[in-house]
Order: sequence, then structure tokens, then C-alpha cells
Amino acid sequence: MTFKDLHNDILEFLDKKKPFAVYSLPNTDVFHIIDTFESSDTTVDTDLSFSVSRFNADIKQDTELFLQTARNEKALISTDFDDYRHAFDYIQSKLESVDEKVVLSRVYNLSSKSNPIYVAEKLFEGRSRSFRYLFFSPFFGFWFGATPELLLEYDFKTHGYKTMALAGTRKSGTDIEWDTKNMHEHNAVCAFIENELSKLNLKYSKSSSENVKYGEIEHLCHRYTGNAMIDPCIIAEALNPTPAVCGYPRDKARLVIGEVEKHDRECYAGLINVLHDNKFYSFVNLRCCKVSKTNIGYCYHIFAGGGINQLSDINEEWNETESKMKSIIDVINA
Repeated sequence: MTFKDLHNDILEFLDKKKPFAVYSLPNTDVFHIIDTFESSDTTVDTDLSFSVSRFNADIKQDTELFLQTARNEKALISTDFDDYRHAFDYIQSKLESVDEKVVLSRVYNLSSKSNPIYVAEKLFEGRSRSFRYLFFSPFFGFWFGATPELLLEYDFKTHGYKTMALAGTRKSGTDIEWDTKNMHEHNAVCAFIENELSKLNLKYSKSSSENVKYGEIEHLCHRYTGNAMIDPCIIAEALNPTPAVCGYPRDKARLVIGEVEKHDRECYAGLINVLHDNKFYSFVNLRCCKVSKTNIGYCYHIFAGGGINQLSDINEEWNETESKMKSIIDVINA
């Protein structure tokens, strides 16, 4: 089915405040809708067709929370430049080498009367290389996005697995070598993935580098493939969160993020897991937003982040988050 074919179903679920999910896997324009959710005892939920977890949260616990009633939430307030500068300076004061980094995120709130179903549809158009989704949960709320980042794909028939290092951002079509700052950022992610796979005694092949285009920006990417008879939950738990959305060293970055970010990332940079045709997929939730109903329409809470290292420039980092948010802002305002 196309996304448009599902409009009436989506409206009905939202009206009844009933949990549901709609998704389309990369490289296809066929959308699937799920309206039955059950709890599972697995860690990364390979028994459910669709599950969600927040950034830096216990994945099993978040699977069980999907159906629970609404929680008391911290207000999502737009991050202003002064707060961003304070966090940026604090992060740089904590970095001990050029190889360390912390991913600093921010949120931007945009009020609009635009219906989020049609906004999501416009975002999905032309993004067939990304994982596109829309879901509502009584606990997590209403989210949609189109993320380019695969954490893990595992084939239960062949036991083949795939993951990627997706880090480093610049204007799309830049016909020069990647700069030193972005290379350090990207290489930290590669080193982390290779180390985690090696600790699991998993053999892998690493592709040559490629530039992955997303709207007006592009990311540096290496892809990893391998074959192993293993529970994919084990791989996903080892890799999540990667330095691409958290930082490196990971534990240190987690602590710093908790100290400097005033907002709750909620599902941003968390995982969306799908079981489809004997394959398990786990995607990092990027290029996304949460939608709240208001008295005059809707508030779109748009998230974006970027890796801060010793070579980072604050204006360039702020502009990078602007570029990442632009794809959603443009379709809201269209």
C-alpha cells in the first residue's frame, strides 16, 4: 500500500488514541500498518513487528512501556543559541584528545496548522533510501521521521548481518576531500563498531567509503557486513548507542550529555525495531519530530544533533543542526 492509502486508518487510530505504527523499509515505497502490540521478554524486541526505544534507555523496558498510559513529561523548549553555546563550551572543556567527541542535540519547536499526516507524507516523498515511519503510543506520543541510519539488519535465514558507520556532515555535492574534523568524527564511529564486533568474535567486511545524500546535506558512510549464527539482540545491544548519536568514549559522552542537554531526547536518537519477512531491522531515529496538539493547531518538536570535538566551530555546528532540521521545517511550511 502507499502512504496515501493509509490516511483514513491513521486518522481513525489517532482519533481513538489507539497505538499503531506505519513504516516503509529503505528502497521501497510500500507502506505497512501495525495495530497489534504485545509485550515481549526479549531485550531488543525480535518477537514484535514494531517496537521503539528512547535514547540511552533500557530497550526491553521501553518495549513494555509502548502501551502504557501517558507519563509526566519535561517540557520540550526550543534550544536557544546561548544555551547551545554554554553546552558547546562545556563539552570542549571536557575533551581530552582530538579523538574524543560528544554529540550535542537541540530541539526546535514550530507551531503550525499543517496536518502532521500530510507533513509526514511530504517528508517521505523522495526519501525512498531512508526508513520512513509514523507511530502513536500512549506513552511516547505521536512521532514521524525518515532516518538514513541503520543500526542493524539481520537475516534469520542466511544469518547475514549489516551495520553502518554514518558520521560526518557537509553540504551535498562538495567535490573535495572530507575535512579533518569530520574524518576524526567518522573514524571514531568506525573504530567503535569494529571494536564491538571484534569483542563478539564476529568477522566482518568493510566497504569503501561513500557519501550518503540526504536533502541538501551528505554524510560519510562505511558499511559493514558479516555472517554469524547469533541472536541479533546481542549485536544491537553492543552497538547502541553508537558514537554517531552519543559520542566517544561512549560512557563519558553519556554522562556529559546528561549534564548539558536541558531537554529530554525522548525517542530522538533511540531505536525503531522492525521484524519483517524473516529479517530483523533496527534503525536509529534521526530526522524526526514529535507532534503535540495545541489550541490553534500543532506544535512540531524537531530534533537534530552533531558531534563536537576539539576541532569543532560553534557556528558551523549550529548551522549543521539547522541543515538537518531543514527537511522537516520545509515540508511543514510548504
